[in-house]
Parts: sequence; structure tokens; C-alpha cells
Amino acid sequence: MSKESPKATLTSVLWNWSAYYTSYVQGILDGSYDGSNYYGGMQEGLLQLSDLADFNNEETRAKIEEAKQEILKGNFNVFDGVLETNDGKTVGAQGETLDDETITGNINWYYRNVIVLE
Repeated sequence: MSKESPKATLTSVLWNWSAYYTSYVQGILDGSYDGSNYYGGMQEGLLQLSDLADFNNEETRAKIEEAKQEILKGNFNVFDGVLETNDGKTVGAQGETLDDETITGNINWYYRNVIVLE
């Protein structure tokens, strides 16, 4: 995203598919592959953050790094708790994380700060 909007993107998500392929092939090699869906994230190396934009100030950089470390420690998930949608509805429950089936197949809403123009 930063290539297309260098003055508007703080950071971007990078997908490192080698983490998935390594897990997949290793499961076949060691006989543990069961055909189930793979739900890797930052902890598994599938998702990473790009370098931060030059216009990020130190406070922003620190907050992004803090959030990243909490994700890596397993203390924070972006699908935790009650999430407010852009039409004022809520999804999820306090103290819970959305399940993988909901995340991968039943999100038909936008987060609260997304504006849809028609």
C-alpha cells in the first residue's frame, strides 16, 4: 500500500506464504497433515509488517511496536472482544475471540471507521 499511497500509509501487512508452505509440506513429510485449514499469523511468520513510513513520529512507532509485541506474545488478537461495525452493529463478545469459521467465511461487514461510498 505504501507504494500506491506513500503519504497515507503508516505501515502495511506483508504475507509471507513460505510459512504456510513450510507448514504444509512438513505436515506431509512427518505424517501429521490432516487437511484442515491453516490459520497462521504473526507468531508463525505468515504475517509481517512493512517498514514504517518516514512520517511516523516516535510515539506512533512505539505504539505500533508495542501492539506488534503483544500480538507476538499472544496477548492481543485483532478479533478479540466486541467489535463495532460501520453501521453501528456489534460482532463478538467480551473476553472472546471470533472463531476461525466466522473470520474466514462470515465477515460481511466493515470495521467502524470504514466509510462506504455509493
